[in-house]
Amino acid sequence: MEKIWHIADDADLAVARETGMYRMSTRGVTLESAGFVHCSYDHQVEDVAKALFAEDSDGLVVLVLDPDVLRSCGLTIRDEAESSSAGGEVYPHVYGPIPMDAVVAVRPAGFVDGEFVVGPPA
Repeated sequence: MEKIWHIADDADLAVARETGMYRMSTRGVTLESAGFVHCSYDHQVEDVAKALFAEDSDGLVVLVLDPDVLRSCGLTIRDEAESSSAGGEVYPHVYGPIPMDAVVAVRPAGFVDGEFVVGPPA
């Protein structure tokens, strides 16, 4: 099954490593506030980063998530359109906190010359 990606702040990841659960929807927005964790597929991550993180890309990482592990933990994943997405593109949303066991890779990320670059797993 195709992995799903989540752009995260490394400080939020540090908290998740301590607690065992990742509880942010997107930068500055909690899961409790949004109701789900915003994710993307690998081919979408650059556009998401440019739209949401270009102005402040310090401390970004990409969490690569295994949807089979998420589902085995009882979490629901739905492909849903964002209200702001053109052309009805759908993005995976995870309904519940992400257990760190579902994170199969953490990849450093940031902008280089205006392009979003995701490095190899750390």
